[in-house]
Amino acid sequence: MIKKYKTLPDTDDNQWILEQDENYYKKVNDFFKMIEKLSGFKVKRGIQKIKKPYESLKK
Repeated sequence: MIKKYKTLPDTDDNQWILEQDENYYKKVNDFFKMIEKLSGFKVKRGIQKIKKPYESLKK
């Protein structure tokens, strides 16, 4: 998620969410829905394996 800070020392706060709850997973799901709408790229469900990831970058 995108987080805005008002001061530089605020950026030192812990960024990891160690205790995930239902609200956390809802935010992650909403984030991927937003990415799909903004980019037009369809995010597939589940874990994806890219066989040759660097070949697509060379083009």
